[in-house]
Amino acid sequence: MFDSLTIARQLTEAGIERAQADVLADAIRQAAEHGEHVTPEMLRAEIATLHGAISSLRADTFRAMLLQAGAIVGAVVAILRLLG
Repeated sequence: MFDSLTIARQLTEAGIERAQADVLADAIRQAAEHGEHVTPEMLRAEIATLHGAISSLRADTFRAMLLQAGAIVGAVVAILRLLG
């Protein structure tokens, strides 16, 4: 028998908010009851999707950092011109 209360408690202890832990535990219970299993191919596909999302976030973060660095350099140059 699947103990969703124990799973929810473990998830909460791991730092997941209680409401989310309850939903996750219930989803896991339902999947277990319906015999749904994750195949290696399904896992690889999800991992590939996550890798793509992470790469996109990295690129966005890098662009934002470059934009901020350019703004800082521009501000420093402008201040130096005002002072000089």
